[in-house]
Amino acid sequence: MLLTIVDPSVLWVLAEVPDARLGSVAIGGAAQVRVGDGRTYEGKVALIAAELDAHTRTAEVRVEVRGAEQTLRPGMFAEVKFTAASGDEQSTQVVSVDEQAVQQVDHQSVVFVPLAGEPNAYVLRPIEVGRVVDGFVPVLGGLQAGELVVTAGSFVLKAQATQVGPDAAK
Repeated sequence: MLLTIVDPSVLWVLAEVPDARLGSVAIGGAAQVRVGDGRTYEGKVALIAAELDAHTRTAEVRVEVRGAEQTLRPGMFAEVKFTAASGDEQSTQVVSVDEQAVQQVDHQSVVFVPLAGEPNAYVLRPIEVGRVVDGFVPVLGGLQAGELVVTAGSFVLKAQATQVGPDAAK
């Protein structure tokens, strides 16, 4: 090869993504790249490696960033946040809770919701969950938007509920 022509206005940011997080990354998905001095750049996922690194259990994800050729340099460290791409451009709102709120009782995901009319009383509510993303669990069923759930202390309520019975924890 005599000559390679490249477009210097499109740069690659290579991110090492743990296998547990790969489900939330999709080709064409949006990505936000933040470098050490606080500057941020918008990009799109162009490639997800087919194999994991055997030592780190990560896959290389290539994010293409346009218009940053004067400020990004080879070898810079960056933090990348991914937004999952969907087939259509409509955004879908999903109820989600902090992952600390979700407990497992009898192999079922549950949250604790306040018992109406009873101060300091909570009821176990079975829920259907998706995959954890950035510390939040999407709730696919069993909880409506705006309902209150216990986050801090849910493990204590689980311990009390499993001693007394799964119907209520006071």
